[in-house]
Amino acid sequence: MNNIDLKKLMEKIINGENIVILDVRSKVQYNEGHIEGAVNIPMSNLAIEMDDLDMNKEIIVYCNSGKVSIGATLFLLDKGFNVKNLKGGFEEYKNCQLDIT
Repeated sequence: MNNIDLKKLMEKIINGENIVILDVRSKVQYNEGHIEGAVNIPMSNLAIEMDDLDMNKEIIVYCNSGKVSIGATLFLLDKGFNVKNLKGGFEEYKNCQLDIT
């Protein structure tokens, strides 16, 4: 499985790497809080909306805990995307964001 941890994701963001951060949670969850710069395509819409994603960019997928996003990661890998799953998901981000400055 292609996983990435929060520290490596934050390094990519700080270094200005050309990545897509994909939130596969519901619109309601996304609106309640998300990783800055993330695009929201709920898991239930991914097959329909995946054409909106750039095949030439690395995609980092997350959900709440990192479990649902595993399915999204496997689906996108199968479609030829360069994709990684964020270990720990949004919960990890929320718990650690104060330490990341």
